[in-house]
Amino acid sequence: ITAIFLVPIFAFYNVTPIAILPDFAYRKWRYQCAFLTMYSGFVISVLHNSETKRYFPHKRLMGPQMMPFSNQTIEKISHYIRAKKLNETIKINFTGSLYEPRKSKLELIRQKLKKEGIVLNINARDFGGKMIDDEDYWKNMVDADIVITTADQYIGTNLDNLGEHLIYRYTEALACNTLLVAPIITGSQRFIKNKVHYY
Repeated sequence: ITAIFLVPIFAFYNVTPIAILPDFAYRKWRYQCAFLTMYSGFVISVLHNSETKRYFPHKRLMGPQMMPFSNQTIEKISHYIRAKKLNETIKINFTGSLYEPRKSKLELIRQKLKKEGIVLNINARDFGGKMIDDEDYWKNMVDADIVITTADQYIGTNLDNLGEHLIYRYTEALACNTLLVAPIITGSQRFIKNKVHYY
């Protein structure tokens, strides 16, 4: 309702809305963005335009979006990188939120690595649980020699599973000077290339 009321106000004052939609799976937020940008403006999301165009009444779409960083965050990460000590063995981490299908995929990866004598450390919270402290999050990312991630959207009520998308961990791992192992995302090649920036 708020989005519907804002459309004529934006039109009257000649406001051009820019809607950033990192959680494209949520129908409510997607509908709000569709209303707000119906006549002008555009939508930025974590999915490629070819996957988002059917959900909008216009073609003013951009994606996938890379995660922006503040100077303060870059300085914090740089401090952790300078303080990092070499690990005695290769340290492989996942840090983030656990939800399906990510939880099952990571467990499968962990079991397969275990058979090879390799440990996958999962530093995670259950979906909707208490967020990992920023400091611990960045330390886990920097401390890892390899970061593994999935790129799935969560499955749940009022959500649409639209497949893999450019989650922020792609940018975070690069900023942390850590090798990332992750799926190839449609449209991401203009920012990051497989076997150059990640595997």
